[in-house]
Amino acid sequence: MTLEEQDGLNLTTNIVNCDPADVRIGMPVTVVFEQVEDVWLPLFEPSPARA
Repeated sequence: MTLEEQDGLNLTTNIVNCDPADVRIGMPVTVVFEQVEDVWLPLFEPSPARA
C-alpha cells in the first residue's frame, strides 16, 4: 500500500472487512486499529466513500 500523504512510502499491511476478491490496486482505504495485548496494529478497510 502507498500512502497518499507521502509519495514513495509503501506499507505492508492487511486489508480487513472486505472479500479478498474485491481488493484492487489503488482502492481507497481507511485505517482501523486492532489491539493485540499492549500493541495497537494498524489495519485497513475499504473507505465508506469508495466508488
